[in-house]
Amino acid sequence: MFVWSVTWDPQDPVTCWAKFLRANPMLLDCFMEKGLPEDPLAVAKIIVETCQALAQDPISEMYWRGTKLVIGKPLVGEQLTVIACLCEAMGLAYMFEP
Repeated sequence: MFVWSVTWDPQDPVTCWAKFLRANPMLLDCFMEKGLPEDPLAVAKIIVETCQALAQDPISEMYWRGTKLVIGKPLVGEQLTVIACLCEAMGLAYMFEP
């Protein structure tokens, strides 16, 4: 279960994500197990960059198929790690589709 007590500031999403990761060490552990840095601020930057990249890419597409989150853009490297960790931490099944 997540600690949701972090106040969200849309002007500073990196700091907010870092606070959220510090409040939820199991989620940070998931990222570290998949090769991302141990530093919550570094992971927060990667999360925000991934979300911004997905939002700005016209090819990006996410939708539900049954109980699975389908991601219609082939992700690589840290982007793939971010989406996989977030889905796994929330108990969401996911798949990638070209």
